[in-house]
Amino acid sequence: MPQQPEETRQELTQKLDPAARQRLAAVEEKYERILQLTLQAGVGNAERESQREALDRMLLSYLKLLASPQDPEAPQKLARIEAQIDRVLENASQ
Repeated sequence: MPQQPEETRQELTQKLDPAARQRLAAVEEKYERILQLTLQAGVGNAERESQREALDRMLLSYLKLLASPQDPEAPQKLARIEAQIDRVLENASQ
């Protein structure tokens, strides 16, 4: 599970409607899969930690956007983050 401050994560997650929670769950599954694949690939600890931190930041940004749907640019920003995570997952799968 992401290494974000649990308080912040819980507060933001509570604001989400069911559809947003499903989107978050899908992204979190990809996050876990990326970490699993990099471990299986024998990626060094420092590189894995760096990647985990970057993914944590992305996931927190994603969660904040999901929790603030009034942002007119939120749909585009969410799509960009999803695409970035998909690219990282694709690269980790190779």
